[in-house]
Amino acid sequence: MLLHLATSPRPIPWLSCGIPPAPERQNTTWPDFLRSQADALLACDPSETRALTGAHLYAFAVIEHATRRHRA
Repeated sequence: MLLHLATSPRPIPWLSCGIPPAPERQNTTWPDFLRSQADALLACDPSETRALTGAHLYAFAVIEHATRRHRA
């Protein structure tokens, strides 16, 4: 059995407009990516605890990666 596979079932419109493909990003590491995106990243942490009265208390903490400060 011989199969012929096409690279894409549809024509790529940006190539016909003269826009080249994006360059390979071989040198980008995960820490480099996180540092470059730190202004937009938030760390969220929901938690639950029980008070002395037995009531459940819930908290949701949000920390900005860029400043490492809590948000209200």
